[in-house]
Amino acid sequence: MPPVITSALYAAFPVIFLLDKVLAFLTWTNDDPYTNFIAIAIYIMVVKYWTVVACTVLPTIIALGTCASLWFLKTTIDDLRSETAPPTIEEIIDTLINLQARFSYIVEPFSYFGSLSSSDYFNLGFSLIAITPCYIWLMTRIFTVRSFLLVFGVACLSFYSSWSVATRHLLWRSIVIRKILTFTTGLKFSLVDKNIELTVLNDFQISNIGTGKTVEFHILQNQRRWLGVGWSNTLLPFERGPFTTEDLEKSWDSLESFQFPEITQATCRWRWLDAKWKTDDSFAPGEGWIYYNNSWEEPSNTDSLTRFTRTKRWKRRALVIVEDDATT
Repeated sequence: MPPVITSALYAAFPVIFLLDKVLAFLTWTNDDPYTNFIAIAIYIMVVKYWTVVACTVLPTIIALGTCASLWFLKTTIDDLRSETAPPTIEEIIDTLINLQARFSYIVEPFSYFGSLSSSDYFNLGFSLIAITPCYIWLMTRIFTVRSFLLVFGVACLSFYSSWSVATRHLLWRSIVIRKILTFTTGLKFSLVDKNIELTVLNDFQISNIGTGKTVEFHILQNQRRWLGVGWSNTLLPFERGPFTTEDLEKSWDSLESFQFPEITQATCRWRWLDAKWKTDDSFAPGEGWIYYNNSWEEPSNTDSLTRFTRTKRWKRRALVIVEDDATT
């Protein structure tokens, strides 16, 4: 690496390090997650008892917070610029990679708005203006400003926590939630409840009773090596099933017990195009197995004495035919 770039990275490393710490706090990926809980608890106490805090300890809190922040910034910058143990180029690059990953994680929930058209933004603005009277009625008759700030602040501070992300994913599976958001925002959300991930191919087939699409299903077969038995579909009770989707959300006991997903938006018929399940050669070379350690980590294409689990991907094509309303 050229010396000019190295010196520039070294000079900017304190700022990069501090930004990485801030993003780690916001994304709940810091070393001590209890810091986030303490921040939420302090925020709740300040908002809930704002009258007492504003009259008594608010100046003290502002002064202590300012002094603590300045002391943290000064000591951090001095330590990072210390000549006794300067940061290496590997540490700087790792910090940059972490910073980029955390920033991508922050903007990921809002990436949907980047794909909206001008008409979508118009519908969103019109819908927000239309529901403004409802918002005013709620704030004046049911909620208070303090309760709104309490709920909104806690939601923002915990937005990227693991349990908050899991809650949003569970709520997003509800068709009712999507219909409510479609009605209140004017945006169009998919109302199809996908029970399994589908890969729609480019080839389309036309049936005499409707339009068909060729769909390829991908199923993972998971096995564990048992002493004296060898490889078996019998797995531990708390881990993945013997046959699962790639996101591990759905599982089956065998390939024969696989069921087609339900499509609630139209009347559909399924028909297999392939006579049987086939090994996906693009998943892994040889016999198609990827071997892992006891914790399903450290993937490898070769088997060894330290490999106790393995996965193979099966594929099979099917034709889904959407019935026309006139024929039903």
